[in-house]
Amino acid sequence: MFCRIFKITKARIVHANQKQKSTLYELKDLEDPIPWKKADGLILINEKASTYDLLDRKNVELLLKNTISKYSVAHSTVVGLIGEWGAGKTTLLNLVKKDLKKEDFVFANQDFDVWLFGSQEALIKGLYDFILNGLGIRYNSIVNDKFLESIAHVVAGIPKAGNLLSSLLTDRSYKDVMTLKEKLSKYIQSSNKHYVICIENLDRASDKQVILLLKLISTVFDLPNVTYVLLYSESRMNQILKENNDINQSYLDKVVNFEVKMPLEFNRKKCIVWLRNVLLSYGVSQQDLKQYDFVLNFIAYDLKDIRDLKRIINSVFSFMIISDTLRLNLPQLLAIQYIYYSNSELYEEIKTHQEMFVFEDTYGPYSKKELNDEENKYFTNLDKKYSNYVSLLMNLFPKFKKHNSCIMNYNETENSLKNVSISTQRYFKAYFYLTENSYVDINYRVRHFVEDINSGKDINLVWSNFLDKRDHQSEDLLTELYLFLKVDDIPSYQDRATLSEVLFNSLVDKNNQLTLDNLQITYIIGKLIGEVDEDQFLKFENMICHHYEALEIVRLITELLEETWGGISKNLSRNRHEMSKIYDKMRKEIFDKKINLFQDKYYSWRNATGMYDYFNENNIPASKYLNKIASKDNVYRILFDCIIIGYNGKGKETYRFDMNNLRKYIDFDNVPRLKETLNGISENNTNNTDRKKVQEVLLIAAQQEKSNQSEKSKLTTHYDDNPISPNKL
Repeated sequence: MFCRIFKITKARIVHANQKQKSTLYELKDLEDPIPWKKADGLILINEKASTYDLLDRKNVELLLKNTISKYSVAHSTVVGLIGEWGAGKTTLLNLVKKDLKKEDFVFANQDFDVWLFGSQEALIKGLYDFILNGLGIRYNSIVNDKFLESIAHVVAGIPKAGNLLSSLLTDRSYKDVMTLKEKLSKYIQSSNKHYVICIENLDRASDKQVILLLKLISTVFDLPNVTYVLLYSESRMNQILKENNDINQSYLDKVVNFEVKMPLEFNRKKCIVWLRNVLLSYGVSQQDLKQYDFVLNFIAYDLKDIRDLKRIINSVFSFMIISDTLRLNLPQLLAIQYIYYSNSELYEEIKTHQEMFVFEDTYGPYSKKELNDEENKYFTNLDKKYSNYVSLLMNLFPKFKKHNSCIMNYNETENSLKNVSISTQRYFKAYFYLTENSYVDINYRVRHFVEDINSGKDINLVWSNFLDKRDHQSEDLLTELYLFLKVDDIPSYQDRATLSEVLFNSLVDKNNQLTLDNLQITYIIGKLIGEVDEDQFLKFENMICHHYEALEIVRLITELLEETWGGISKNLSRNRHEMSKIYDKMRKEIFDKKINLFQDKYYSWRNATGMYDYFNENNIPASKYLNKIASKDNVYRILFDCIIIGYNGKGKETYRFDMNNLRKYIDFDNVPRLKETLNGISENNTNNTDRKKVQEVLLIAAQQEKSNQSEKSKLTTHYDDNPISPNKL
């Protein structure tokens, strides 16, 4: 199949318009779908800490509030708010601040960010300025610099245990620091206020910065009526203390008076609601939303924290802005985009091993899908290495699912092709390069055809628009349409029957020539009419039952219904039986009425072959029929139906007669008209070149029979430039 690549240019992906400005939303805005149109740009969630709680952490919030409320009139109190980066520590603290400010607690205008200070000197100056500003104290910059130098000297001399030894008491710097500390303490006590100083980003600060900060708040800035709230990750803090020789691991316990730990779990069901509303906002219909459940559930339960959720919405979901122009399977594209975001190594593993992840694009009762030893071994290793992703991969790749569960639906490949799935050979690469090949275009056209059928449009017009005679993709369109013929695809029995009639009439109008396209149309009719109710089937029967020129088409439809695989519905069971009766009735009428199937009115190549089966089934000599209808005008058509047509290495038609078949099926020896043709008695000097070719093929067969040649050694005749045209016989 000719494959065109329709590339989705970079300009179409995510940042479709550089001038477009996206609105920053809060998570709370996703309690319901956001009114959104494409011109609004991406749906982006503010990644900064929130001032609201949507995750039902009221108990933790109350605990933190009560802990901060406790303070000492002699020393500072240190509260550790513990949680991994992104767990929502700042959001929770903001909620507590909001409540405590109403109770006359004094908070600095902003939190102290350790990460902003590069050197230890800058950190000391920054914290000193921050505390004085927080207390509302104005200070002289010259005196300030003098105290800063003294603080630096004192802190540098603090031993690992954190106690000030008597050796430092004579140091001038120490006296300056103690003077400062005493003045600050008196000022704070006289204000009769409780000051809260929040320090964040300890997770991202260097080891030396964190240790210096702990020393400062436990010594120099150990002040009455002051509560320090430290936000940090327990694992990061333990790593700092373990790897640093300047301080021992028990020191943190002496500095931090109270610990409040963020809950390890959060409301993941609520996260699913938010993710679903992102999709609804981007235009996914409520009906289609269920298709995304497998990936939304996986994302929600794979989340590290709420910040991770925000980033996923802002990055992984961003392609949804062009979802109206993407013609891939969007839930699967979302899944593969998430794998790229969360585990780029697994993404590359899938991308570079297509042969492992997809079966061949074949389907049907004889298309068995099995894994070989190499594939099983590969997936076993993949299970171990990426165990967290097993459920997601099973939803994406039936081959991987079969390895893990040994179960695979008989129509899995058929459904995968229909749904433009990543698990197929024809669509796999499109998910990694965001390109569209001609298969995507064909699938899209077929989907629109089915939508038009279901929408109540004129089916004759819809069909004529769908299959333009000039369309070089007609064969592929019909092959694809075969995937969309289940009752779920076209549920109306009336529409199924009407479309069957339209297709049947289109074949009759084409003189019933069974080209590949027409053969596919015949199979489509069988698939449609097999699943209609009794009334609609009767309507179809009345329409076709006297179309003797379409006997071969009726035979093929009957054969298809008999060979239908999978579950058998009540309608299909009844209709296959009725179709067989129609076919038998038509053949009986043809024989009884001696209808000449070789007349122009009824003739097409092999249209009469079903009659020979009828004669054989009912022990009727074919000569009884042929002697009634055979004439010099149709004898070559009768003979041509018995020619075996093949193809040589050049793709040209080859011809030969099997004399045994001639006798068996058409009772050749008892039909004088046929024997006369062989003996050259009649039409020997015909000017019809196609008839001459039939004579030549027949004579060669007769000569080979006389010489007792074996079947394998029999030669074929071919006419490369001008094959035999049956309608000219």
